[in-house]
Amino acid sequence: SQLCASAFEDRGDHSGVGAREGRSQARDRRKAEAYCAAVCACRPGGFWEQALAILRDFRREGLGFDDRPILTAAVSILRADGQWRLALDVLWEMKVSRVDPDVAAYSEVLGALEEDHQRQVRERRRTSWSKKPPQAEREDSHWRYSLTLMAEVRSRELQPDINSYNSTIKV
Repeated sequence: SQLCASAFEDRGDHSGVGAREGRSQARDRRKAEAYCAAVCACRPGGFWEQALAILRDFRREGLGFDDRPILTAAVSILRADGQWRLALDVLWEMKVSRVDPDVAAYSEVLGALEEDHQRQVRERRRTSWSKKPPQAEREDSHWRYSLTLMAEVRSRELQPDINSYNSTIKV
């Protein structure tokens, strides 16, 4: 995945790093790349549970690399599989772990909210309910989540992409 390809690239600054530490850092970088690639490989088959297990292993390993690429990849997989609540949880985990989510992570969660909202609308039309069922009342909170996330994007001084705006509007 493009997300993982350049995320852990060697920055080339090895001043003051001994040969042993350099090899160790290179080995850890390769491990981080492998973890990210493994998470990304889970997307085509919808193996989001496996992606989350790999993510947990990566975090437990504590390789000292930026977690953002692998977390964003996990959010993307969760979106693709319609798991918007879990995508929101991973975004929350990023913030709690002091990993600043990037626009891509926010955009994926906003897209997941939009897609689930659209699915609900189609379902309501298909079943032609005259009154919303109690479950629909609870799930109509998508717009609140979307607006809150968009406010976070702006407060972090990130530039939302067009997909983020579209998803927010459509919810």
